[in-house]
Amino acid sequence: MTELLQAIYEYARQTQCLSSLEEEKLYQESREVCQRNYQTLCTTLPEKAFCCLQNYTGEMAFIHSLELEAMFRAGLSIGLELSRL
Repeated sequence: MTELLQAIYEYARQTQCLSSLEEEKLYQESREVCQRNYQTLCTTLPEKAFCCLQNYTGEMAFIHSLELEAMFRAGLSIGLELSRL
């Protein structure tokens, strides 16, 4: 992603997405449930499995961020096309 797109993406993420998500009850509840389940899983796994879990969640987070950026670029592109109408 170019520096300009990255700056716009970060601005949108911080000012638009996070604030609206944090106001949604379902988002908050799901986030809390996930955090509790993750903590429980981490404390019950043997060390080797825990390392594997950490590697997996790290890679999944990276893939998710790439998907979010792709969706942002697509939305921005659509918005630019619509502004030309």
